[in-house]
Amino acid sequence: MCAQRMLAFGGLTALLLFGCAQPTDPRVPGGDAAAATVALPVLSPCLGVAGPTVVFSGSHTNGASVDVYAVTSVSAVVALTADGKSSAPAFHPDGTTVVFARAATRKGSAGGPPPATSLWTMAVDGGNQRKLVDMPAAEQPSYSPDGSQVAFSGVAHEKDRELGPRIHVVAADGTGVRRLTEGARTDLLYVSEHEPIWSPDGKTLAFIRVGDRAGGTVSQLWSLTVESGLTDLLYETPKGDLGVSAWASSGAALLVTTRSDSGVGRVAASFDVTTGKFFQLADSVGSVGYSTDNALTYFAPNEEGDQLRLSDTSAVRVVPTPLTGPSAVPTSRIAVAPCKL
Repeated sequence: MCAQRMLAFGGLTALLLFGCAQPTDPRVPGGDAAAATVALPVLSPCLGVAGPTVVFSGSHTNGASVDVYAVTSVSAVVALTADGKSSAPAFHPDGTTVVFARAATRKGSAGGPPPATSLWTMAVDGGNQRKLVDMPAAEQPSYSPDGSQVAFSGVAHEKDRELGPRIHVVAADGTGVRRLTEGARTDLLYVSEHEPIWSPDGKTLAFIRVGDRAGGTVSQLWSLTVESGLTDLLYETPKGDLGVSAWASSGAALLVTTRSDSGVGRVAASFDVTTGKFFQLADSVGSVGYSTDNALTYFAPNEEGDQLRLSDTSAVRVVPTPLTGPSAVPTSRIAVAPCKL
């Protein structure tokens, strides 16, 4: 009989099975999952685009500098920025452009108010860097599926800093910044909103809202209908480190992360937006992202040192691929090349 494990997320619990015989892999006639072992990358850059398979932001050894990095199709890590203050990259749907956030000063700078953070775009090779939005705070951008808009977490005016970041959208050419959320319409205090992610049909955003209640920190997962502004609370946890990384292309699930029950490392899970149920995909993960609806691509540290390796969780077992190039500890969710061959 299979061994069982109960995985709890706040008030919800998911039942996982372990210790069973190897499952049959439908992609290998007559074979099991072990026979289907392949090597990464299972990812490919967009057809006709000489670009990376993955982009992410990572901190340098001193922890004070953050830059945008890419993983190429030959599993090499390359730096796309070199200013020490760039983070949270995301692909344009056509795979030719990356949008990211850039602070006015490095992370380690001391004294004075928080640094202003603006949105920038660049080509996938790091060239043609251009400012998109200049605000007191603009972070964690995400392109809409048609590439016409960018959602982000930010503060539009200096006087609003004390309110905390809210969810905004801006046209892809940098015009028409619009705030979508009103954090005051909640029972939480000291609210901040982060990590907006577009649904595949471009009608909805998922995002994280963090605030205080009765002296404790609460993390909430919300959905927001862009046209009407209506919001819906999907899930809440007393853990203050819930994250949302990607929306499955089916529109049925969100890729979320949270601290493991042991408090060591993070757990990646699929959250069903209809039923509110979780299914654990991987533990001890760093940055994560969907490569397909059936595959989770994530970073994990190498047992021999700090260099990253790219791993995958899917019906096909994939051998973790060691990455060559600079070592950078991921500080953001990863973005996987949006075009599939």
